[in-house]
Amino acid sequence: MEAQMIPFDQAQYFITSKKNKISKQSLIKGTDNILIEGKAIILPGAILRGDLAIIQMGEYVVIKEDVIIRPTYAKGEGQKRLKYVKQKIGNCVYIDRGSIVCALRIGSNVHIGKNCIIGHRYNSIVPPDTILPPYTVFGGRPATFMGELPESFDKFQTDMTVTYYMNFKQMNMQAPMPGATSIASARQQQEGAPETPSAGQNTKRALAEHEKKDEKH
Repeated sequence: MEAQMIPFDQAQYFITSKKNKISKQSLIKGTDNILIEGKAIILPGAILRGDLAIIQMGEYVVIKEDVIIRPTYAKGEGQKRLKYVKQKIGNCVYIDRGSIVCALRIGSNVHIGKNCIIGHRYNSIVPPDTILPPYTVFGGRPATFMGELPESFDKFQTDMTVTYYMNFKQMNMQAPMPGATSIASARQQQEGAPETPSAGQNTKRALAEHEKKDEKH
């Protein structure tokens, strides 16, 4: 199936020096604790709770509308209080609309569908202490094993997230809409030309400015 171009209004996004594209309609808290390797897309309505603990993300992470990314918590040995702990999300991760992710770690090449809840203990759809092995599919409430994926899924997921990023292009109302980028050409362009001159903004600075604006409203 041919890849489709995904247009966006550049005025509504921060485009950083690491080529992250972050919607100004997202809610970012604790910007000093949010570490993004690059080429991430964060869409409107997404919420990142870096005020609770560090959130570290790899490359080509796609966070769709109304997703909540929130670190989980743990009680250390000899501690009476729960403490939020660092959350790590790998490379080429796609988190679809309306999902809530409170996991300690999401590995690379992971696809999380719409309206999923990956919680800690309470109201979890993925039950507490469940281990989801690589190349497996879980679904339902509570989530149960549904099948296995081929080992080629890694390549498929990489292709999918890279292609999504490459086809997420700013709108130009004065020019014809360009065609979509295919999987093959997307992979060739991963190290291609830089973004527009406005893309030089440091990720931390962009997130900090965004957080200050949210606090004023």
